[in-house]
Amino acid sequence: DEYERFYIFGVAQWHQARIQARLGESDEAIRLLGSALQRGQVHDTWEIWDIHWLLLRGDPRYEDLTRIRS
Repeated sequence: DEYERFYIFGVAQWHQARIQARLGESDEAIRLLGSALQRGQVHDTWEIWDIHWLLLRGDPRYEDLTRIRS
């Protein structure tokens, strides 16, 4: 992705993932969400349960990414 270099700082991937999820672009949303989680851009559990993720909630990949781990 040509914009990948801009995702290094802040929570750009997190916000882009939310946008892709709302647009129904599940594969891209999952990819970006996974990267955001790896980079620590998601700080609270509630952030992964807002309305932006509604279309992904039944996707096993989303469920795996957002499972609360001890």
